[in-house]
Amino acid sequence: MITTYLAVSALDMNLRHLGIPVLGVTTNADGSFTVQYAPSATAGQIAQGNQIASTWPKSNFQTRALVPIRNDLNALPLAKRQAIFNDLWAIPSGQAETRLLLDNGPNAPAIWSFYMWNEIGILNSTQLTTNQTYVTCLYVQDLPYYLVNPPFDPTISIQGLEPVS
Repeated sequence: MITTYLAVSALDMNLRHLGIPVLGVTTNADGSFTVQYAPSATAGQIAQGNQIASTWPKSNFQTRALVPIRNDLNALPLAKRQAIFNDLWAIPSGQAETRLLLDNGPNAPAIWSFYMWNEIGILNSTQLTTNQTYVTCLYVQDLPYYLVNPPFDPTISIQGLEPVS
């Protein structure tokens, strides 16, 4: 499902993805952005956040369509795709469900369906890989920064957002 984000929301998501401790971001009357930092933010994080905010586009963003995300995934070597699948099917520390099933975005119902096909065990290896790819596309739409330099492989960079055209 294509979701539209105000520029300020996309900036907030990006800063949080980068690990910068922010309390929030606001849009000023002139269209620029002001970032409110958590007390734990270091001087370096504040400088980085302010630099990003000063150059952040003022236009809205939307999630990318599924086909371009799938094409980007399919362009990755199999080992990188497998690392993504392993991360999505893993149970994060302190959780009772896989990362996939913790998604509560608009694609969550579809993700559950594809997940169950995977778990039932009736898919051959080609179907399984295709199913995992589709689930990953849906997940990236719900969490657009998930595959932007993820901790399990920082060399992967698949954007989940694009400017609204």
